[in-house]
Amino acid sequence: MEIKKIAYTVAPSGFIITVFLTVRNSANETILFNTLDGKLFFNSSEIGSVNNNMQITVPASGEVTLPVSVNLFYMPVVNTIIDLISGKAKGIAEFIFDGTAEVEKIKYPVHLKYSLV
Repeated sequence: MEIKKIAYTVAPSGFIITVFLTVRNSANETILFNTLDGKLFFNSSEIGSVNNNMQITVPASGEVTLPVSVNLFYMPVVNTIIDLISGKAKGIAEFIFDGTAEVEKIKYPVHLKYSLV
């Protein structure tokens, strides 16, 4: 599993970060991706949580990209994130996701990094 990209939207309900995860299946059988839970960190500060229940089938020897919405609770970094993603600001930013994925009813630890440079 890897983070393919990070995007944002500003909706009437607030600021939403969407993390696009690529899930690869190297097995010769399809697998069922059930849940993804965890925390998102931005430059070492916890900024949000993920709690997604999904029933995604990943084909044998294939991959799918999952859009995962992050519930933000640390709003002071929003403008910084927008400026970095849009290219208005320069600098190094690191997103880290720590959590658990449930695949075929088995839980696996997940630790992913994504850097904006």
